[in-house]
Amino acid sequence: MALNSLPAAMFHGLRPASHPAAQLGVIVTAAFILYAGYVKLSRPRLPLPPGPRNSIFSSPPQSSPYPWIAYLEWKKTYGDLVYFKTMGYPMLVVNSYDAMVDLFDKRGDIYSSRPVRTMIRELSESDSTIFSPPWLTGNPGSASAGVVLTLAYGYEVADNQDEYVHLADEALKSMGRAGLLGTYYVDYFPWLKHLPEWFPFTQFKRDAKIWRIPVRQVLHRPFDATKQRLKDGKASSCLVADELEQVYAGLSSADEQTIRNTAATTFAGTPQRDIGNLFQAHLPPWPTSRTLKGGHRKKLIAFFKTSICYELLRWNPVTPLVLPRYATVENEYRGYAIPRGTTMYANVWAALHDERYPNPFEFKIDRFLDQAKNAQAGINPLPDIVFGFGRRVCAGKELAFDFLWIAVASLLASYDISKAVDENGYIIDAPIEYTPHLLSHPKEFRCSIRPRSPGAAASIEQTAYF
Repeated sequence: MALNSLPAAMFHGLRPASHPAAQLGVIVTAAFILYAGYVKLSRPRLPLPPGPRNSIFSSPPQSSPYPWIAYLEWKKTYGDLVYFKTMGYPMLVVNSYDAMVDLFDKRGDIYSSRPVRTMIRELSESDSTIFSPPWLTGNPGSASAGVVLTLAYGYEVADNQDEYVHLADEALKSMGRAGLLGTYYVDYFPWLKHLPEWFPFTQFKRDAKIWRIPVRQVLHRPFDATKQRLKDGKASSCLVADELEQVYAGLSSADEQTIRNTAATTFAGTPQRDIGNLFQAHLPPWPTSRTLKGGHRKKLIAFFKTSICYELLRWNPVTPLVLPRYATVENEYRGYAIPRGTTMYANVWAALHDERYPNPFEFKIDRFLDQAKNAQAGINPLPDIVFGFGRRVCAGKELAFDFLWIAVASLLASYDISKAVDENGYIIDAPIEYTPHLLSHPKEFRCSIRPRSPGAAASIEQTAYF
């Protein structure tokens, strides 16, 4: 809006002012009028979704340190769509399954982009030579990481002290801490990254300098090792080796960076964190396979696969908010405007704990056993949304689920898992707690894990990954 387009009456009575203070007042007044006109013209014609009020310099206060639980509380007041601003940035939390499908599946062409995450970029950038710090040794092994290492890089985990396994875990911890948008001011004010480390509000630079070490190593070290084995003629068939061979033969248009990123994402996204829920759930002992015949064995297999594993995914999902999306254009939904540039969170945790799941906060081992009956009653739909939506759905979800099934069946066949007891024999009934990060996993807790029999103990001793 130009000054000459404003009504002449608005300036009636104004006279040129020679005093600097008076001139400044005129300039400020004119700027305010122009800004008000700009805001009015740029404001969406449709109303914005409802949401809590807050100041321009803060987020709305939350009733819980876990954002997904706070957002579920907001749903009771504002509904499926909750809109607010943080540091001037528009945010939209989607709290229901139907709305998630409508926006992220059916309108995936405009809601599949990712917002710019300055802190995440800080973690992936490197200003120093990649090196191996001493704390990469002496860590526990992981069966799931071992499987993915073999598939992605052709690497065999030799024992339970493998450094790559620990490396992936450290990288995930770093990304989980920085993952929630707004944890650091630099996500809102990217120019802060140009300030020196000693300046106020630059704690993110010091954190990123430490955290980027495992992140960058997950990206480079296993890839470079496989690439070298391929050059030496010693590489086995795997994702990286097969794709690089296609590139070197001129049969693929992919570049090394794409292959490197894909393999690292596959490796870092292993499903071992879902298994942690198993030890929190304290399932009752199960009969061994040897005592089951025919149909009973098939029922037990179905029970593991279709009920327990799905309930592990639903009960406390690893990514309660999934990863954020970004609205590339302004759009309308349910009579509300979703402005361009809005960061959008799918509150999967809320959708998996709503009225569709009776007693949603309980771990029910038979919740998904009779899917036909569930469908008829309109309850307990399978929690596939934990793997994402539309164009951003997890490409390895079948592998992740099948591994979870094998791991759960193996663990329950080999161990009796129960609550821990103190020195007097009393059960320690501690509350179940999870981390409030983007990747949420159980906090440290105690439980009792014992081999089910001498034969099970002997098998455990012979297993490389457990």
